[in-house]
Amino acid sequence: METGLLGLQWNICLIYLDDIIVLGRSFDDMVTNHRKIFDQLYAAGLKLKATKCELFSKQVIYLGHVISLAGIATDPEKTEIIETWPVPKHVKELRSFLGFCGYYRKFIQRFSGFAKPLHRLTEKDRKYEWNEQFQEAFECLKSRIASSPVLAHPDFTQAFILDTDACNEVIGAVPSHEIDGKEKKTIESPFNKTITQILCDPKGITRSSSF
Repeated sequence: METGLLGLQWNICLIYLDDIIVLGRSFDDMVTNHRKIFDQLYAAGLKLKATKCELFSKQVIYLGHVISLAGIATDPEKTEIIETWPVPKHVKELRSFLGFCGYYRKFIQRFSGFAKPLHRLTEKDRKYEWNEQFQEAFECLKSRIASSPVLAHPDFTQAFILDTDACNEVIGAVPSHEIDGKEKKTIESPFNKTITQILCDPKGITRSSSF
C-alpha cells in the first residue's frame, strides 16, 4: 500500500497496513486529495472495497484513537478493557497491563510517576507480592485513563506554551495553546528519567520539536 501511494503519505494521507486516512483542511482539499489517491491506487493496480470505505467522515477510529475536529481521544472500546482489567496475578499479567496503559501515556500527565510502583514490581529477582500500594497505583492508572482528556490538534498559527516539571525521578513537558483566553492542551509528554529541573526545558523542547 505504501509503495502504491509513494509520495502521498504524510502529505495528504496516513497509511497503516491496508488502512488509509485522507487528510485535508477543507472540503475542496478532501475532494482533490481523494482523486489523487484513487488515481495512484488505480495506476498501481490496487482496489478498494466500497463497503469498507468511509468517505468525508468528521470522526474516525484509528489505531486505538478517536480522531475528530475536536482533537484526539482514546478509543472507548480500548479504555473499557483497561477499566475492567482484573488484578494481575503475576508479573506477566502486570507487564501486559502496563504495556496496554503505556500506549495511552500521552493522555496522562505524570504517567511515569503513577506507573512507577507497578514497574518496580516487575523488576528481575523481585518477589511478586501484591499489596495496598500496588492496588492503589493500579486503580489510579485505570481511573486516569478512563477520564483522559481530548488532546487538541496543534494550531501552527498560534503560540505554543511549554509547561515543564521535574523531580528526582521524572520530568514532564506539556505543549499547549492559549485560545480565547483558555489554555488548551495539544499533547502530553511525560518522561521517566532521573534528571534535574535545569534539563527539563531543553528536554521538553526536544521532545516537542515537531510542533
